[in-house]
Amino acid sequence: MQLKKRHELKKVKLSDLTFDQKNPNRMDSKQKNALNKSIERFGYVQKVVVDKKTMMVVDGHHRLQDLLDKGIEEEE
Repeated sequence: MQLKKRHELKKVKLSDLTFDQKNPNRMDSKQKNALNKSIERFGYVQKVVVDKKTMMVVDGHHRLQDLLDKGIEEEE
């Protein structure tokens, strides 16, 4: 049985990505600070997941916003 490739890592310009406006997840300042501390301590453990047809973020909205806030322009 041959498995179909479902995902790939690809370096992209973060400005090409779009946020899903229907995403219900919101963070208050306490949660954002906790995320920032976690990223500083452990790094980005999970990549931002994007629908390659629409370039819309499927998972990782907060990680993406953190990258943008830090002025990072490209990420894999």
